[in-house]
Amino acid sequence: MLAAAARADLDLRDSTDQQPTQPEAEDADMTKLRPRDVAALPRDTTDEQAAALLSRDYETFCACVVAEATRKVPKAFRRVLRQPDWHDDWIDALLGIEATLQIAVLRARYEDGPHADRTIRNSDALAGVRSRLHQVRARARHREHHHVQNVPVEKPAVRAATRGLTVAHRDEYHQLIDEALAAAGLPADVRRRPTGDCATMARWVLNLGVAVPAMPPPGGEVDRLVGLPDDAFDQVVARDVRRDPETPDLCHPLLLDRWGESLCRLAQSTATQLGLPERPMGAISDVDLTVAGLDSRAAYRRIKQLRFLAHVQQRWLEQKTLARRFRQTIVAWHAEVTGPPVMSARETLRRRYPEEFSTLLGTATSLDGGGEPAPSEVHEPSPAPQAARIFAERLEESGWAACLEYGQTKGGELRAWVEATRGSAKLRAAYRRKNKGRRSSRGWALTFVGAQLRGLGWVTLPKVADAIDLALMSEDVFAEHVTRYAAMSASSGSDKARARWVFAAPVWARRVRVTPDAQPERPARTQREGAVSSAGHGHE
Repeated sequence: MLAAAARADLDLRDSTDQQPTQPEAEDADMTKLRPRDVAALPRDTTDEQAAALLSRDYETFCACVVAEATRKVPKAFRRVLRQPDWHDDWIDALLGIEATLQIAVLRARYEDGPHADRTIRNSDALAGVRSRLHQVRARARHREHHHVQNVPVEKPAVRAATRGLTVAHRDEYHQLIDEALAAAGLPADVRRRPTGDCATMARWVLNLGVAVPAMPPPGGEVDRLVGLPDDAFDQVVARDVRRDPETPDLCHPLLLDRWGESLCRLAQSTATQLGLPERPMGAISDVDLTVAGLDSRAAYRRIKQLRFLAHVQQRWLEQKTLARRFRQTIVAWHAEVTGPPVMSARETLRRRYPEEFSTLLGTATSLDGGGEPAPSEVHEPSPAPQAARIFAERLEESGWAACLEYGQTKGGELRAWVEATRGSAKLRAAYRRKNKGRRSSRGWALTFVGAQLRGLGWVTLPKVADAIDLALMSEDVFAEHVTRYAAMSASSGSDKARARWVFAAPVWARRVRVTPDAQPERPARTQREGAVSSAGHGHE
């Protein structure tokens, strides 16, 4: 079933069997690189050449990542991968490589024994990948994130005064923006960028009728895949995982979300056949890698199924990476094309109504408590709150398509929000930056965290941890918990208290059904329960 998997980048069985010819970095894009080929590149490979290889396609990216983790490669690869824009893709690729190497170690141990050269070689590679994954995650937690929007932000007093002008001359303000967009050949609808899944963004881009990066026009095969029913689409995805044959059109933005949902179903069905518990992203734990007590035929069948599950996870991580890159590209393009017209319109209003602006500026300055700044003085926006970044990362790791953004309210207050989608479900958290009276005493505060099912309103959750617990559940269990909690929250008295309890103890809530007639009993917690319940991916 997986005969074609021998072509995968991560097959290390022949890593020392032959010496590769040394490719030139300039001509590397003409060949299909394997990890040993990346290690054989010239030591003086430049950052630009390394970035070109990493950006070529996902398969080449994985080959470069596994080479960087297990071999000596040109230093340019590490310098490029350490840039903040690459961290999320780097982590996802390492997760997929880890799963594939887990199966390679299992098969080598079963066929050759625990002390064979192939077993030791694959075990060393797995240890190197896991070590690099731990280092990259630690680096990602401590790095400073910056939003893709780099449009300068006006000083608070100037911003507040200009906001007063835009309210007083609303029609003129919007007309100025529309004229600037029209002069640039852009429709007025470009200002209304949607948030959420990739398909919604892709349809919005197609309706604009303008050339946008990372948005290829749909072809006949894409249209055919869009119209397929779920069962037929799942069969296409399963054949793509087996490379029998591959379907490159699944990477189109119109299909990315549906591709991820199909991979989720495929991972769940395969895990059920193997008798494995449901884990996010189809993760495989080391405790699953056993064939003890099985005859040769059953052992190889289990190894083949585990290998297929690892390839499903790898494709799932590829889908996640492509979806994240698409959303980031669209958000960055939107900020690039709409930022200058908006700033130009604001500057035009200040020039046309200098006396009105001066009056508004004086009022805003007195309220702000600072000296009168010049309109041209700007400062860079603060990075999004760490809590929002961590929340978005946890949702991404759980298989959700998460988007982190921030902006300003009408009064100039900074707001940040995380919105994630998976199928018909949504999770959202919103934060605002508060001012306690001194400019140095600014902090971020959570203002909302909730869940939503298609066709229903938002359900407010007690805390962010509850949203993370919900994200780990399957779609059916997620819908059941949200529906039950919404019904309880709408009531009063003991039902409302039980609703809070459902999310105060999410581990118990998954196993105990809360009924309006009886208060559920808390199950006894054994000493090993924490370790067993958290064994999600084996090793981090």
